[in-house]
Order: sequence, then C-alpha cells, then structure tokens
Amino acid sequence: MKKLEEEVGVTLFTRGRNRPVTLTPEGELLMRRAKRIFQELDSARQEIADSQELRTGEVRVGMPPMYGLQYFPPLMRAFHAQYPGIRVIAMQGSAGEARSILAILEGRRVEKVDRCKALSRSHAPSASGAIDRFR
Repeated sequence: MKKLEEEVGVTLFTRGRNRPVTLTPEGELLMRRAKRIFQELDSARQEIADSQELRTGEVRVGMPPMYGLQYFPPLMRAFHAQYPGIRVIAMQGSAGEARSILAILEGRRVEKVDRCKALSRSHAPSASGAIDRFR
C-alpha cells in the first residue's frame, strides 16, 4: 500500500493504531477509477472470447450477381442459424467492384474515381453492385 502511495504521490489510506485502515478522499477517487478499469478489462476479455468463439463479429462476402440471387439466401439462413451473432455484409458485383466496396468499408482510399462513382450508385438497393446488410 505504501508503494502505491509513493507511486501516485499522495496518502491513499488513513492508518491508526486502534482503527481500521480507511480510504482518504484521494484513495476513494483512485478506487472508483480502478473499479472502472477492471470493468473495462472484463468487458474486453468477454468481447475477445465472443469473437474467438464466433459469437460476434463480421464477415464480408462478395459474389457475382447471378450466384447471389440463386444460392446466397439459403446459405445465409443456414449460416445465421449456426452463428446468429455474426454480422454478414454481402456485396454483389465484379471482383473489382467488390474490392472497391471493401476498401470503402475499411476506410481506405480507392484509387480509381470511376469505381467511386459506381459505388455511390450501388448503395441504393439494386440487382447489381448492391450492398446488403444482414442481421
């Protein structure tokens, strides 16, 4: 306890011969902060465990339009039955369009301006180049 007081530079505990050790106002402040830190650490551990055990997360899938219309819906139902906490982002379009959409979703700069124009149109639901969010 003394080492912690030296570290922060204040008295954190009151000590008396016949009295129990209690927190000073500074000690109470530090205790509140420490509790929040440990709560955040517990939350982070839980989020990591959920991600590793596929209880949460995100998957991005790109496919050609004809394949997506015919095969994707039943695959999505089966996937969500097994992994209900995983968010799926499905993209339809060419490989180049899918790369551009992924870059935008990841916050990267897209090199070709014509791809950006195509992407701005693709945010509206359409048969080709659409981004559909499933949850």
